[in-house]
Amino acid sequence: MRKKLIYAIFTLLFIFTTAFGATVEGNGKEYKGDIKVKVTYSGNEITNIEVLKCSNSSFTKKAIKSIIKTIISTQNTDVDLISGASYTSEGLKETVNNAVATAGITLVPKNEKSKITE
Repeated sequence: MRKKLIYAIFTLLFIFTTAFGATVEGNGKEYKGDIKVKVTYSGNEITNIEVLKCSNSSFTKKAIKSIIKTIISTQNTDVDLISGASYTSEGLKETVNNAVATAGITLVPKNEKSKITE
C-alpha cells in the first residue's frame, strides 16, 4: 500500500510539473564570467527565460533580450549570435540548453533554423 501511495504522489508531481509548468535553472559561461538563467516551461515548451546572473553592458542586455525573445518564439536554442555580443550570446544559448537538459524536456522547434530579427 505504501509503495502505491509513493508511486501515486510521484506520478501526480510529474503530471503537475509538466502540465502546469515548472522552473529550472541553468548555468554557463559568458564573456565576463558566469551566466545563470531560470527557465519556465509547460510541457515541452519554454514559456519564459529570466536572467538571474550576468555581468553585461547595456549593449549585451539588448542582445540577451533579443535572443531570449527568439528562443521563446521559435522554441529553439539554435539561434544566430548577436554581432558584438558573441560570447554572451553563446553563453546564453549554452545556459538555456543546460536548463532544458536538467528539466528533461525536448523542445519542438517552430522553425528549421531560427534567425534573430531586430
